[in-house]
Amino acid sequence: MQLNRYVKPAMLAALMLVASANLLASELPRRGTVGLPLQMMNEQQLSDAGIKDGAGILVTQNPTRGDVGGIVAGDIILKIDGKRFNSVPEFNNLVRPFLADLWIPMTIKTKSGEKDIKVKVLARTDEKYDDVDVILSSVTTKGNRVRTIFTKPKGNGPFPTLYWIQGISTGSVDQPLVANHYITKVLKKFSDAGYATMRVEKIGVGDSEGPNPMLVNLIDEVDVFRQGLIKLKTLKFVDTKNITVFGHSMGGCIAPIICSEIPVKNIISYGTVTESWLEWQIKAPRIQGPLSGQSPSEVRQDAINAARFYSYLYTERKSFDWIVQNVPDLAEYARTQSADGVNMTRSIEYMRQANDFNYCEYWAKTGDAKVLSIFGVDDFIALREDQELVAEAINRLTPGRATFKLLQGTDHLFRKTTSMADAVAKFNGTPFEQSDAVSDACLTWLKSGD
Repeated sequence: MQLNRYVKPAMLAALMLVASANLLASELPRRGTVGLPLQMMNEQQLSDAGIKDGAGILVTQNPTRGDVGGIVAGDIILKIDGKRFNSVPEFNNLVRPFLADLWIPMTIKTKSGEKDIKVKVLARTDEKYDDVDVILSSVTTKGNRVRTIFTKPKGNGPFPTLYWIQGISTGSVDQPLVANHYITKVLKKFSDAGYATMRVEKIGVGDSEGPNPMLVNLIDEVDVFRQGLIKLKTLKFVDTKNITVFGHSMGGCIAPIICSEIPVKNIISYGTVTESWLEWQIKAPRIQGPLSGQSPSEVRQDAINAARFYSYLYTERKSFDWIVQNVPDLAEYARTQSADGVNMTRSIEYMRQANDFNYCEYWAKTGDAKVLSIFGVDDFIALREDQELVAEAINRLTPGRATFKLLQGTDHLFRKTTSMADAVAKFNGTPFEQSDAVSDACLTWLKSGD
């Protein structure tokens, strides 16, 4: 989901650089990793560091190896191979062409000034556990092989299985099962409870083949997860009569689309959009604006600007440039929503398609699946009414098939929080702790349905 322009979240700590491996292998090869603990800098951090143009990525801890050009905690990565970047996806796309065992040229800002260094790309180490198997494979979608990651308890099964559908981010889901990461924290709890799990990388992300993921449209992205679910149902260690699909954020939009085609036992949705993306764009400023210190009049103006701009963009399908040129009083607002006129949170075409889908219609067609829709009370990105509408759309036709649950003390990324303001602070870099509230609530709900 796109954040209001007044709320500028830092990306998650320990962002890992990804680079290419040998692309000529018959199986989808593993890409390498630079393996530095990194964090995207927010506007205040960039200002304090005197960085006026482009983005910066902060090294959060001293590296534990020497082949990183002398980089230390507090250094800031400004360029990759002489090129600036404005976002994490741009950064990752600059890194991807470098093969494992090669050196990536970087420009960094240190306490003493800018300097050029080289950092070696490492081979990624596959995960190994005493009680869990990790299986890497792939599926093909739109001519691209994309990485699939399975975990399963030791043994043949079949096991109940959780299928994770990622949100709108183009970040990699290829994280260790034991990592302090909001996705794998949930997967680890399910794994400990005896479940197999599955994740799918998006087109152009991590090991996956394909173009810049920011330019992949939503219809093509839906097929990534469709092909993943099709493959999941062919695996011998999977109990195909006991598959639970978890759709997080945008994944909660994708889940009912594919589950209306491919039946599953259970669907869990968290922090999604159900009405329409246009309605979300208009309502979000009412929540996010006050949290960023806007006055009531500023909030009102932002909501009106959003209604007008996104109506032109989504409903009338006017181009970004057309809006800037023909509606001059919206030009400044438009530029805050898209720096290049092509991408927002994702590409404009992706977001238009997100607005086109009638999600309630798809939820109503999810067969006999039991559905749990969750809203974290400190989630300032999603809307409570969207989560309530999931259950309403289903129960109107088949009473009792869906449950809405309000979850205290957690935000959009499952962190322990005390309020929406606390959640905003943690998006902007305040230290946080991942919560088990979401996974515990899901497992309790699933157990009650057995």
